[in-house]
Amino acid sequence: MEKFPRPLWFVALILTTLACATLTGRPTPPPSTAPPSGQTPPTHTSNGLIAYLGTDGNLYTVDATGGPPTPITENAHPQQPGGTFQLYQHPTWSPDGRHLAFVALEFSGGEQTARLLVADPLTAQTTEIFTAEDEAPFYLYWSPDNETVSFLTSGTTASELSLRLAFLNGAPSRVADTGQPYYWVWSPDGAEIFAHKGGAQTTNPEARLSHFFSADGKTETFDLEPGRFQAPGWSPDGAHFLAATGDALVVFDRDGNIAETITDYAVSISATWSPDGKSLAYLPTTAAGGALLARSPSAPQRGTPTPRPSSPSSPTFGHPTAKKSPISPSMLRMR
Repeated sequence: MEKFPRPLWFVALILTTLACATLTGRPTPPPSTAPPSGQTPPTHTSNGLIAYLGTDGNLYTVDATGGPPTPITENAHPQQPGGTFQLYQHPTWSPDGRHLAFVALEFSGGEQTARLLVADPLTAQTTEIFTAEDEAPFYLYWSPDNETVSFLTSGTTASELSLRLAFLNGAPSRVADTGQPYYWVWSPDGAEIFAHKGGAQTTNPEARLSHFFSADGKTETFDLEPGRFQAPGWSPDGAHFLAATGDALVVFDRDGNIAETITDYAVSISATWSPDGKSLAYLPTTAAGGALLARSPSAPQRGTPTPRPSSPSSPTFGHPTAKKSPISPSMLRMR
């Protein structure tokens, strides 16, 4: 049975992300595959590029100011007689815009293969950093230091997900943790991960909040009961965590001591830090809907709530390296 979805080639697969930092140079790329035949490497000196999947299923970049697109791949094709196909998914820029990670899915000769590739946007060369025949990467999420791609794959059982890390330095990819559901955030320096595993403890006794070092996997589990929320937060200064515990959204330190209770909630809640760490956006929901709010920690609430009779979403401040919570189904943007 095929594990990968069949591509709908008559629908334009347009997945775009913008990288807005300025390139100041390019490191020597590691051994990698050559650009598609006949392709001229782009000459952009800025990372003001848009990455997108074309109607032919291939991955392209185009300068945001105009100009012709540059193909990153050229061999995508729909399902053919015999069941073979090749497609690409999940283009995701590194925070500094130097690299573009994406997933290649191939089915041929009764075998299926998933590869995680990283392209250099200046040369269109690609490097493989992960491959597997029994699991496919999704929810790609770069570390802030631009050295590691974290992502989820199906685990050893249908009820389990694996958090994997793949490295640009050529080190072998490894499983960092497992759980279902699984939500995580990188520390500002890219050395650690703060994870919310298993949902709410009221419905899953194995649910937990923990943080671990990406290099050695050393884990510390907080003695706090995870509440009904999804993605956790890490303050930009690295000193505090943001999560729901019990029926409250709280900020706490590395020792698990609660520094501040932000708000109570009834059904569920989503929250995120602003890029400068001075404000929080949060969305508590009730059976009737929710209201998107913003405030500074240890300060009165700002703004007038606007009722939103909709399903819970995860708010995010407009920021080039935080284009989305890595595991949120839908977003509210604040600019």
